[in-house]
Amino acid sequence: MSKPTRIRHRFYHRTNAAKGILADGFRDATGNCMMSGFTVTGVWVSDRPLDANEGAAGDTLLQIDLALALRELEFYEVKEAGKPFREWCLPAQLLNRGSIRVVHSESPELQSMAQSNPRRGSEVL
Repeated sequence: MSKPTRIRHRFYHRTNAAKGILADGFRDATGNCMMSGFTVTGVWVSDRPLDANEGAAGDTLLQIDLALALRELEFYEVKEAGKPFREWCLPAQLLNRGSIRVVHSESPELQSMAQSNPRRGSEVL
């Protein structure tokens, strides 16, 4: 049986823990999904940068480039009617395979990292 085709996707994650993520990778968190009421474990990412008005808190915006099979993308997507963006709760182990870089930060130290090379995961894109 052949492996499913993996397609490169770009995700965004807003955080106050960018230094730790860039040094050690993402870590899973468990919490309740507000609209649906079910519990999820992973890291919240979206298909575009979100802000506090859309439920994303943090002083740093990270971009993650990662190749996923369509079935993986669909499995982890959290769909809520009326949202103008797509959102997923992906396992940290999966996200850490990708390339992670700072897009914007309110921290001068992290903002300088926006110009540097991204943190590379185990995946070659």
